[in-house]
Parts: sequence; C-alpha cells; structure tokens
Amino acid sequence: MIERPEMGKPSLIVTGAFLYSPVMFNARALSGLPPYGPAALSFPRADAIREGFVVEFVSELGETWIGNFAKGNGSESSIHPELGPSATVVVASGAGYLVDTKERCLVREIGFDLQQVWFVAEMNAIVVLNGLWFEAFDARDVVWRSRRFSWDGTQNVSRDGIWIAGEAFDPTTDVWLPFRLDLTSGSVEGGSYDGPN
Repeated sequence: MIERPEMGKPSLIVTGAFLYSPVMFNARALSGLPPYGPAALSFPRADAIREGFVVEFVSELGETWIGNFAKGNGSESSIHPELGPSATVVVASGAGYLVDTKERCLVREIGFDLQQVWFVAEMNAIVVLNGLWFEAFDARDVVWRSRRFSWDGTQNVSRDGIWIAGEAFDPTTDVWLPFRLDLTSGSVEGGSYDGPN
C-alpha cells in the first residue's frame, strides 16, 4: 500500500529500463492532482470527475502527462513498468489497468480487488491475484487464467521459483486450506473452492 505523502511529493518512483530497448521512462505516484498544467487523463473513463490514484508519467524525451486512475476497494496501489517501454500496469486500491504510456490510452482493465502483483521475468508477464484466482498477462494478451480456487480470500501467499503457494479460506469449515499455483501453466492444486468458475 502506498502512503500519501506531503502535497506535491512523490510516494513512489519507478524507473523502467529494458534489455531489449534503450527506452527509459519514469512513473511516480503523486499525492493528488496537480493544480497547474494540462488536465489529467482519467481511467477507465474519460469523464471521471473524482480524484483517484494519480500517476505522473515522464517519457525519455521529458514529455510529461498525468493519469488519474479510479480506485477500487482494495489496499494494493502500485506501478509496474516491467512489460516494456510503452506498457505499464497501474493498480489503484485494487483496481488494475494496463496502460499504453506512449499512446496515453487504456489497453484493458485487469480486474478488481487485486491483492498481489508479481513480474515473472521468465514469462515476461505480470501475474495478479484477486483472492479468488490468478491471471497472467503480457503487454498484448492474457497468457493464462487459473481456475477459481478460493471461496473468499487468501493469506500467507508467497512465490518460490515457478510456484506461488498460500492458503485459501473455506467458509463452510471456517479454516484456511493450502493451495499451490504452477506459474508455467496456471494450474492450481488444492484450495478451498472446487465449483464452477
């Protein structure tokens, strides 16, 4: 979770450098909408009027633009530039967005209540967890989506190599049951939910 800093000071600064491209860019979370300069671009809808998670993007040429991302109901807020020089993932209080930073447009909404985000270099993909299932995607497409494996939330989730393991809540027995995800295929073993997706 990102703490709100003093007005005008960044709470998170991310610099992206990519092995396959000399392009560099910066993205940083701002404490609020700037009172000066061009109007912020709102995501996912252009007509949003509320202040959300505000991110400043700076191109390698020094061109700056501001994105105002509608917040979800979660606690995770973060910026992930690892997918390439023009693809950035923004998570705004659990609401996820894949943005083309060069074209300044929304590629797609990723999901809701995102709780954890990993970059998997071996796949050149981002993996997200929303407490019910996982999804992996790259700059262009969804790589895989796991089956639903939890009734209502996860805890003690961690990554070890190609595995992500943790516990899924089972409200029918009021216990946490172990699960394990294979990052190469998106298949899940265990968990608390075995019904239809």
